[in-house]
Amino acid sequence: MYTEDYGMVQADLDNIRKNGLINNLNQGGKLPFVEYVSELQNRLKTFAKNPNLVWDDKGSFMGKKRIIYKDPLKNQFLDFVQKTKMIVSRYMLKESQSDYYDLTGKIEKNSLY
Repeated sequence: MYTEDYGMVQADLDNIRKNGLINNLNQGGKLPFVEYVSELQNRLKTFAKNPNLVWDDKGSFMGKKRIIYKDPLKNQFLDFVQKTKMIVSRYMLKESQSDYYDLTGKIEKNSLY
C-alpha cells in the first residue's frame, strides 16, 4: 500500500502525525481517502489478531512511555500512547533493533541503526 495510490505523499502523513488530523485540515491539508483509512484499519486488525503478539505496558519509544505490541516473528511493532491509548505508529525494526528492545524495553534513536 502506497500513499501515492490514494492521492497523498509521505509529507501529508507526516503533517497529520505532527499536527493531528483536525489541525492539518484547518491548515489546508488533505483529508485521507476513505479507502486509504479502511486499508489501514484492515492492516491494524490483521496485526491485532496475530496470536504471536507480545505486549509491554512499560515500554518506551524515543523516551516517551508507550504501550508496545510486538510480533516477535516479524519484528513488527505497534505503539500506543499510554494515557490516551491512541495508536502512534506501526513499524518494522531490524533484528538488532528488536533485540535491543527485548533487552531494554526501549526503542531509541541510538537503537535505530
